[in-house]
Order: sequence, then C-alpha cells, then structure tokens
Amino acid sequence: MAEAIAFDIAGGLASKLSSLALSQIGLWWNFKDDIEDLKNTISTIKGVLLDAEEQSMTSNLVKNWLEKLKDALYDADDLLDDFSTEALRKDLLSGNKLTKEVRLFFSSSNQFVYGLKMGRQIKAIKARLTSIGSEAKMFNLVERDSLVEPSFMSKKRQRTHSFMHKDEIIGREDDKAALPKLMLGFQSEENVCIIPIVGFGGLGKTALAQFVYEIVKDHFEMRIWWEQWVSLKKLLMGGAKGSRIIVTTRSLRVAKITSKCQPHVLKGLSDDDAWSLFKEIAFEQRSTDSTSLEFVEIGKQILERCGGVPLVIRTIAGKLSFKNSKNDWLSFKDNELARISQNGGEILPTLKLSYDHLPYHLKHCFAYCRLYPKDHKIDVRTLVQFWIAQGFVKQSSPSQSLEEIGLGYFKDLVERSFFQEVEDDETWFTTCKMHDLMHDLAELVAGTESSFIDSNSSASELNNLNLNIVPRSIHKLKHLRYLDLSDNPNIKILPKSICNMQNLQALKLDWCVGLEELPKKIAKLVNLSHIGCVHCYGLTHMPRGIGKLTSLEMLSRFVVDKDGSQGGADLSELSGLINLKGELIISNLGFVKNAKEMFRAANLKEKQHLEAFVLEWGDDNNDDDKSLEVLQPHPNLKMLKVGGWRGNAKFPSWLSLLTKLVDITIWGPSNFKHLPSFAQLPCLQQLKISNLTELQCMEDHGPNGRHGDTESFFPSLKVLRLWNCPNMKSWWRTTQQL
Repeated sequence: MAEAIAFDIAGGLASKLSSLALSQIGLWWNFKDDIEDLKNTISTIKGVLLDAEEQSMTSNLVKNWLEKLKDALYDADDLLDDFSTEALRKDLLSGNKLTKEVRLFFSSSNQFVYGLKMGRQIKAIKARLTSIGSEAKMFNLVERDSLVEPSFMSKKRQRTHSFMHKDEIIGREDDKAALPKLMLGFQSEENVCIIPIVGFGGLGKTALAQFVYEIVKDHFEMRIWWEQWVSLKKLLMGGAKGSRIIVTTRSLRVAKITSKCQPHVLKGLSDDDAWSLFKEIAFEQRSTDSTSLEFVEIGKQILERCGGVPLVIRTIAGKLSFKNSKNDWLSFKDNELARISQNGGEILPTLKLSYDHLPYHLKHCFAYCRLYPKDHKIDVRTLVQFWIAQGFVKQSSPSQSLEEIGLGYFKDLVERSFFQEVEDDETWFTTCKMHDLMHDLAELVAGTESSFIDSNSSASELNNLNLNIVPRSIHKLKHLRYLDLSDNPNIKILPKSICNMQNLQALKLDWCVGLEELPKKIAKLVNLSHIGCVHCYGLTHMPRGIGKLTSLEMLSRFVVDKDGSQGGADLSELSGLINLKGELIISNLGFVKNAKEMFRAANLKEKQHLEAFVLEWGDDNNDDDKSLEVLQPHPNLKMLKVGGWRGNAKFPSWLSLLTKLVDITIWGPSNFKHLPSFAQLPCLQQLKISNLTELQCMEDHGPNGRHGDTESFFPSLKVLRLWNCPNMKSWWRTTQQL
C-alpha cells in the first residue's frame, strides 16, 4: 500500500506547504524561500506517483522506490509538524510575559538560532527528496495531473455464463427459496424491477444468480446474461411489465442506486453447509476417508479458517483433494494454510479488487484495521478517533466535524462490505467486526506500515496497565494526537508537562476512579476535541480555562467545585462549548452559588448536539426553588437523568418541549411529588424512577383529559421501573397493563 500512502502524504504536504499559516511561520523564522522550494520538489514528485502506482503492481524496483519515498515524505511531514507545534507554543507563550521561559524564547538570538536550525533541516529533506525524485527517471514514469483510474482498476473479471446446475450449490436453502420469490412474486409499479444480491467477493453471488436464472427462465419470454451494467441499463429499462433484472454487487450503495427493492444480502455458509461443500470436494476421489475420524478432525480445523466463504472452501478443499495422507493434511494446516492467508494465493486477489477500487483515504482507513485481532468487536467511535489521530480524515469544510467525516468514511466501508455485524444505537454506529478474510486482506495491503508490539496484550497505547503515575517526560511525544490512559485507577494526578502536548486531540481517562483533578493549564491543549472522564468519581473540580477549548466535542463530566477551595471553573465555562456531543454529566449542582445566574450562564439551550444530559445535585441542598427551570436543554435531547434534586416539588415546564426524549431516569432523595403527563413525549420508551419517597401521583391529565389513561400517559413506553416509591402503589395499579 506504499503507493497509495505516498500519493496521499504528498498531497497533504503540498496543501500544508501552500497554507497561509506555514507561510507566516516561514516569515517568522526567515525560511520562507526554503519552504517554497520544498513545495515545488514535492509537487513534482507527486505528479508521477499515479503512474508509479500502476507500475508497482508488476515491478519490485518501483515498489521499493515508493517505500523509500514514503519514508522521506513521513520525515517531511514530521518536520512540518514540528514547525506548527513550535509556532503554536510561541502563540500560547506570548500571553504570559512574566516567565523566564517566554523571555528566553523571544530573545532575538534564540529565534535566530532556531531559524537557522530549521532552515538546515528543510534543505536536508529537500535534498533527500530531490535525490529520490531523480531516481524516478530510470522507470520512465509519466506525469499525470489528475487522478485517473489506473488500469488495474479497469481489469475485467473472468467472464461467466448463465448455466448453473441446481446441484452445484450446496446449502443456502433460504437464499435459494427467497430469490425466486423475489423474481416472480415481488409487486412493483415499474415495468422493470431490479433485484440486487449483495456480498463481498467469494460469497457466491454470481453462482446464486446463475442458479436463480435457471430456475425462473421459463417464466420470461426473453433472457440475457450480461455483465456490464452501465452499457446495458438504458436498453434493459424498456422491458415489458413484469421484467426482472438480477444485479450482483459487493456494494450496498450500488444496490440502493440501482433498485428500490430491498437488496438480498448474502452471508457465509452455515457450519453444516460449509462441511458438506468441503467434504464433497476434498474427499471427491476418496469417499472412505470422509468417515475417518482423523481426516474429519483435521478437515474441520482447516474449515474454521475458511469463514463460511464458498470460494475459500472450494480452493482449499481442492488442494486437499490431491493430498493422500494424514501427515500431508497436517502439514497443509500448519504451514501452507498460513501462507495462503498471508500471501493471498487464489483467494485474496478476488477480494483485493474491492480494495483497489477504494478512494485513497479509505485505503488508509481499511488497512489500519489490521491492528485489531481477528474476530475482535471493534468500537466504532474509537476507530474513527484513531483515523483522525493518524491524519486519515480530511476536513474540507469547518461546518462538519472530523468525527462526522470519519463516520462517513466508516459508512462507505460498510456499504462496500468491508465490515460485518455492524451494531448501532439509532444515533451512532457502536460496534462492528471484520470477516477473517477481510482481516487477511488488511494485513496484505498494510504490509510493513503497521505491526503489533505485543499481540497478546489487551492494552491499547497506555490503558489498563495499572499505572500509578504518568511520567513527566510524556510531553516529548510532541506529535501525539491520541492518548488513552483509561482504566488506571491508581492515577491521582497528571503531570503538568502534558499541557505542552499541543497536538493532542483526544485524552481518554475513563475509569480512572482515583483521578482527583485535570491539569490546571489544560487550556493550552487547543486542539483537544475529546476529554473522556466517564466514571472518574474522584474528580473534585474542573480546571479554570477549560471553556477556552472551543474545539471540544466530547466532555463526559463537568464537576462543580464544592466549596471553591480548589479554584475550579464555574458553570459559565460551559457557555462557549456549543459543539459538545454525546453525554454530559454535571455533578455537585447543589453546591452552586447564585444558582439561577450560573445555570443560565451554562448556556445549555444552545448545545444542540448533546444527546444525553445528567444532572447530579450531590449532598448539599439548594434553596432556590426555580433553579431547575433555568437548566433547560436543547429540544434535540434524547436522554435525561436527574438525581438528588431537592428544590420545588414539580418538574420544570421545559420537559414538555423535549419531544425527542427516549429515556428518562429520576432518582432521589428528592422533593418531587408529582410526575408530568408523559403523553407530551411521544418517543419516550424508558422511564426509571427510584427513591422518590415523596412522589404521590402523575399529573391527572392526558390528551383526552382522562385520569389513569395508561395509553395517554405512555404512548411508546417499553420499560417502566419503579423502586422505593411507597406512595405510588395506587398509581402503579393503573399501569399494570404495560
């Protein structure tokens, strides 16, 4: 994948070198001309990379040249990162004129020395790239000024025909029953209806289409087996009423574009069907071996590596059919099978066609996934954050966040069948898996780009290592974008030096239950978009200045300073954080002074991207009865939790405006005596109430004005939990029909 990476890095470097920001840096340190020279060198090399990519498919010399070029481009990228980091540090330090560090940094001699040093490094990397670029002449590379489709993307697959004997497809009884029904029974307003069959390479889409063709062909006056959709679409759409077209594709997007019909998505064969296919081919010449327990045991171990994919089963079983002894089979399992997975054999080239058609940015993202173990349940949000940290996600418009763009990348890969078992919670993809064959493909295309330090470790960067302290020297990782210290319960404080990691975008501290505070100068981390502190129960306050981190999209917890002794941030620092997403927990609300003013200053109404809001009052009593009314969230909210509220006995009026609420949780101790009519919340599915000892009833009006009308109160409710609410017994009887 070096060729794809080299092209992408070169493009990114050219953009950075053309930026106004880098031009300004060049003026500061007097190496603007050097930057311009480096840009011209990289642009020249970039022009031949598209041709080099095509030649690298057949030439190891070109492939090795690309590897060398890629290493140099990485070093150039690191150098530009150094410039940007130093410039950002300069900008941040300029606000504090009293420190010796600032005076030293801005001394004319220091700036002069730094400029000379950086100028020498730019000249060195430029000379290195020029030398590598000159080597390209021996390959006769052709310059291209646009991203044209290389010839390997235009390769035609082996031509197929329509005939398939019905006995040649083993298993897939559900598929073989469903597709003829779609062909003959599906009612469509259009004359011509398209039936898509979707799945990644090797699953047997074409074979199934051939089978269906043979089954239904007598129901149609005219038949044709075609393979090029674009050239035939206009001709075929003029067919008579009742016409049907079967389209096989690896892309769910293609299926949606070509047809209004729900696509038929193929999965791997069941264990029984897979064994039947394997046995028929592997034991074709030696039926007696199929009953030998030794051969059966080895065969089933080999079959586990096939993932239920017919192409893989046929290929491997075919090889075994020529091996006659138990030792031959064992040798194949322990040696040759591993090489097939690594080198692709006859299997992965079929899948690689899908990879070859990916845009360059998606090639990066897919290959990166080889770092996950096989059959691992991948957390999608974390995966997207990794892509962002690696610089794979490109932002073309500030109106869309990097996380949203990264999610779009993930959707593109899902639609192309690169992921499976995708789960979601209606607002975000949560987890997914990669088929073992796709994982093999990711390893193949990633090559030496990535590798495991310890494949047996379950830790990710630095989480769950039982750390007691984080070393001060961590700030030397100045290029780091993603730092995960989660699940280290013994960490109490973070080193001050962490605030010098200006490139840091994500700081994950979830389940660091002993953590007492965040770094005081966290406002210096201007690129920070995620602060994860879920279940950080030891936090006593938020650092002042956290509100300056206007790029923040995730702040899982905001802790109010109980008595002001910690000098912590007040709620007004939440005002400008309008890009917050996901869940926000605000704890110790009962300790807020001037509650109305502070609650209003938090500006919760403007946080339209927040999906979940948790209000925890803590142990103190707040005597301002109206303060809860001021904590009005945005109407987009989907989950609301309120705990320990001891103000007035009624719910705030804004509850009726939260028409998208799906989940409400209320726990005491609390003074609530009445619950509102939830008929105004048509999407509410879960209501959980506990420890409300004063609670007596629900407001006695639904949309029909009928007291106790359960359907009026709970139009969509699926879960109702009441615990330790002793005065609710009479009301509970009216809801038992739920």
